Amino acid sequence: MAAGGKAPFGCRYKCLRTCDPLSAPYCIAKALGKASQGDIDNAIIFAGSNVFRVKKIVPVKELMDELIKEASQEILSIKTSA
Repeated sequence: MAAGGKAPFGCRYKCLRTCDPLSAPYCIAKALGKASQGDIDNAIIFAGSNVFRVKKIVPVKELMDELIKEASQEILSIKTSA
């Protein structure tokens, strides 16, 4: 599929009225399910215009801990400089 090929599939979901398993390159429901399971090699992943800023993929807890730590440090910095 990465080379522009087609991943053969049969439709179990019937989620999109316009989906034609004979001509579609992949099953969107299956690909999104794989993404939610963390199987990014067989998933479809969406990225916005800031994707270039991503250096690694981390668990949500790790990300939130880092954001809270940085915010706390910034608040402390503001308080001590005032």
